[in-house]
Amino acid sequence: EPQHFQFMAQTMLPELEARLKPSGSRRLRIWSAACSSGEEPYTIAMVVLGESSYFSKGGDCRILGTDLSTKVLDIAKKGVYGPERVKDIPVQALSQYFTRQDSGRGEKMYIVNGDMRQLVSFRRFNLMDPLPFKGPLDLIFCRNVMIYFDRETISSLIDKFYQVLGRGGYLFIGHSESLSGLKHSFKYVAPCIYQK
Repeated sequence: EPQHFQFMAQTMLPELEARLKPSGSRRLRIWSAACSSGEEPYTIAMVVLGESSYFSKGGDCRILGTDLSTKVLDIAKKGVYGPERVKDIPVQALSQYFTRQDSGRGEKMYIVNGDMRQLVSFRRFNLMDPLPFKGPLDLIFCRNVMIYFDRETISSLIDKFYQVLGRGGYLFIGHSESLSGLKHSFKYVAPCIYQK
């Protein structure tokens, strides 16, 4: 779903920079709510580092990746991926944000470098539990998870997201998901993109 990252780069980050520059603030908070093995939060970090000198090095940017599975979180924390997992990353970004290393079995592995690691942290979290933070967040990614929930659970989760997002904050959901037919306060922006 590359359009989410394009929207981040072309719309969200410039909009947030314009809003915060008069106050001198450099705060950016992003939550990848079902991060699996870490590809999503690291991709978010690449967008921030590549598109925004305002929020990247020296800025107060934090990206939290959470998941229920400790198994996938262990992979995310290690930040080591095989060629198949990084094949869609442009060559320049791959060399900039990853260190290539031989696995010892003749396969090249790609290790997330320090710049991205400084922006991203991981923790175990069940989306059904009360949120462990108060916000405000600027962006929540919760993609391809709600398809497993009933409507009542989705409504409760959407309400949680709305409460923890700051004014003007965004929610990105998966393309197989929709908020249509649900009672919520979000404004529709584009397919699978909503704003508080």
